[in-house]
Amino acid sequence: MKSEHLERITSSSVIEVEELARLRDSMCEEDFYLMAQQELSRYIHNSEVVSMMINTSNNAYELSRLLQMKGRGWYSVAILSFCNMFREAIKSNRAAVIDIVEGEYPSVHASLANYHDSYFLQNQYQSDNPRHIVRAYFRMMGDTIESVHFPHVQFIYKIMTVAPSSPLHGRPMKISNGKAVSELLKHDNFIDPFKEIFHGVSLNQWRNISNHSSYRYEKKTDLIHCKYGNEDSIILSLEDLENAMVNLDILQAMLKTCVEFPILEFMREFNLLSDMEVTEESIFSQLGNSISLHGYKFKGIQKNNIDWVIQIEDCRNRDPDTFVKDLQAFLHPLLLLRRNGINAEIEFFNTSGKSVKRFFFKIKDIN
Repeated sequence: MKSEHLERITSSSVIEVEELARLRDSMCEEDFYLMAQQELSRYIHNSEVVSMMINTSNNAYELSRLLQMKGRGWYSVAILSFCNMFREAIKSNRAAVIDIVEGEYPSVHASLANYHDSYFLQNQYQSDNPRHIVRAYFRMMGDTIESVHFPHVQFIYKIMTVAPSSPLHGRPMKISNGKAVSELLKHDNFIDPFKEIFHGVSLNQWRNISNHSSYRYEKKTDLIHCKYGNEDSIILSLEDLENAMVNLDILQAMLKTCVEFPILEFMREFNLLSDMEVTEESIFSQLGNSISLHGYKFKGIQKNNIDWVIQIEDCRNRDPDTFVKDLQAFLHPLLLLRRNGINAEIEFFNTSGKSVKRFFFKIKDIN
């Protein structure tokens, strides 16, 4: 894979947690830990897991999104509601929940690779022709909903069918993706994320509009005419469509958090396949989050076959010994690179561009 692609992924993931990184810089370490602990503990009732999440920075993206979305209550309400439903389900029907998680998680895991593929394709296509932009957006929308959002939707739906207080309790386990969205819309806390944020049109209908090309761009008015369902229609501006694309990204963050948090809370219950592929895009996305959160800036990647040098700059010109402590936050993605057969080296630079420290991780040296 070309370094340029991974560099774009990493730089983007650095930006994703910039707000959280600034918040961390403004607080002492103890206060930041307490803030993160209080926020994460709302959703995860396992203090050991919460401490692990903070110390490793593996879930910096999810925490950052939760803080960013404080002004849009539906986001945290939907996540909290599902976490509670999952907890209720596993306590009342442990075997069924284990079957669902172990059966559905491989599809959810694969969808994250699809998400990064969509990011790559989005950045490959550029045009100033509105008709071309509309077509590109709808193609990306249909593919993203189908390959990224729907695996998460199925996971959430199936868990809710075994949660006793869920309005979906006892419903058939196997249903279509579109039907699963329709069923989840019967739960008040999912109406906003699956419909209202998309101009009042449900997620499954956007998938249908995209995949069936049920849209038409009108050059004279610069408007987009869409048809869906039983002769229903909606007229959008290009800005409306762009807003829907942004909300697809926000929805994906919500769905990822809904799935990941309860699995982490009850992680000892599940036997998830250790040989599931973790793509380089996913690894560098996580690495970028950690780089930003700990006060560093990503500089680039130098590759020589399986020997890679990841270059980062310390934005605060700290003592080089500080890097040893922060290195723990980068250890997990480096271990994943090792599993993928990559010898990873981290090279630290100061703000003057001088290389001040190197840490080398050879495959045989990490156990």
